[in-house]
Amino acid sequence: MSRSIINRKKIESFFSYVIILLSMHSVQVEAFRIEYNAATARKTTMTNLSASLPSESQVVEAARHFMKNTGYFDPMDESLFSDDYIFRGPVIGPLNKKDYKEVLEYFSIYKAFPDINPNCFGFSVDPDDPLRVWYQLRASGTYTNPLGGPVGSIIEPDGQKYRGSTETWSLTFDENLKARLQTAGYVSDRFEENSTTDGIGLSFGILKTIGLSIPSGVGNPVLPFIQATNDSLVHLG
Repeated sequence: MSRSIINRKKIESFFSYVIILLSMHSVQVEAFRIEYNAATARKTTMTNLSASLPSESQVVEAARHFMKNTGYFDPMDESLFSDDYIFRGPVIGPLNKKDYKEVLEYFSIYKAFPDINPNCFGFSVDPDDPLRVWYQLRASGTYTNPLGGPVGSIIEPDGQKYRGSTETWSLTFDENLKARLQTAGYVSDRFEENSTTDGIGLSFGILKTIGLSIPSGVGNPVLPFIQATNDSLVHLG
């Protein structure tokens, strides 16, 4: 067995172990608490401010601007995030603002893929929620610099081209147009011919592109590794 295969097996085993630690992770409890409080506050906001909400064009523009400052594709602008911000993906989340920032800074995807572009399209305001915007993206980039953590030291950059599957994302804002809820990584078509991710979204798709397969299916007993890294990997790194 070649050294590269052995290294990949080691890191896959390492991630699986760290992921399991999430079942005892207190961050998830805190994130659920924040999410519940945010939902309660949002109902009050929608009731009290229904006559003075931002226009559709303002909400769409806020979403476009946010996507240029996410911390994933570009450096994070914390001023665009509400204090009760929550991130949710198909298997990742909830992540609160603090943990979202820590995870993204640790892996530094936009530094590893300096030309990464979300290639967003189809922005549309939810007809039932004037502060929520839905859109799609089909990210692309080139693996040029090492990813943060053990992945970058084991899988060295080789100019690998990344073309993500088409994903559906959404952003929900508060009355001040700060992001309160972000949903991401919901793959729209798992069988796109030009995708390098085998129909996998978010950072799981990036890892798949560069040769590392991490269990990521909904309902998989292996829990989301990114959330587990909030303490275990970030502080080990």
